[in-house]
Amino acid sequence: MLGIGNALVKQAHWSPNFISSLIGWWDFTDIGVMHQEIDGSFATPATNNGPIGTIKNKSTHTDRLGAYLYAESDDGRPNLKYHPSQGHFTAQFDGGDEYLLAEEDGGTVTGGTTGSVLSTATIDLQNYTAVVVCQPTSATPAADETIFILGGDSSDTSGEFVSLEFKHETSSGADDNDFQHKVAHQSSTTDMSINSTANIATDVNVFMVRATESGSNQCKLYLNGTLDVTQTTWESSEAITFTEDHSAFCIGTGYRFTHGLVLNTYFAGNVYEVLFYNKTLTDAEVTDLNNYLVSKYHYGITT
Repeated sequence: MLGIGNALVKQAHWSPNFISSLIGWWDFTDIGVMHQEIDGSFATPATNNGPIGTIKNKSTHTDRLGAYLYAESDDGRPNLKYHPSQGHFTAQFDGGDEYLLAEEDGGTVTGGTTGSVLSTATIDLQNYTAVVVCQPTSATPAADETIFILGGDSSDTSGEFVSLEFKHETSSGADDNDFQHKVAHQSSTTDMSINSTANIATDVNVFMVRATESGSNQCKLYLNGTLDVTQTTWESSEAITFTEDHSAFCIGTGYRFTHGLVLNTYFAGNVYEVLFYNKTLTDAEVTDLNNYLVSKYHYGITT
């Protein structure tokens, strides 16, 4: 277990923004950042058992991954639900047609940092950290379900899309029922992935991916604060930018970046929080972040 120490009391006043390079923070436990409309007008706050049309990115970084995510239709909005056992709100995705997106499509940017810029970030594939807090409806999904994906242009090959995907694997595949993080290339055979050793249960799960570890070419996957897997060979020094048409970030399903279309890999379950740091967190930063997550979601606490 990453160090919990005596820091839990302090976490009520601690924010993930206290760690530098946080460029994505979509926090469904914070009712104040969600609204019902899908047009970005932010006129009607989301309410319990009501639809989520948009969620704002709580990152304050100049290179943040867009300003907000939005549903493309009223029917495609997830619902805001209060989870009594956790004491938090969550976004409930039905696994049918619900997702939240920010994208550049045909030169039009929706959800970007400005009306013409999706994000000015450059993501080094050897230098990032991501956290996904989710609760699947089923421990054994019939098909792969994408929780979160982002993608843009490769620094190595102009016009080549590269994506970072976080998903729940189908029960019928080789990596059945696992949590998987994958780096996928549009036309390359050098895709990389890291899978949890244990199947995802229908509890609240906190996944952290850290690439790469201590300057080595490794990727580490943590489950509920404990190191689960070390992938000893990870990506090259390639980077992702978001200037290409069909660059996007999406929670709730996959995305075909070559065509600007969502895929039928809809997630069924609750998403509490997604965080993305544009750097590899230090051990001390991981401990601080884990203390925040432990105090919020109550895993790994013994009395």
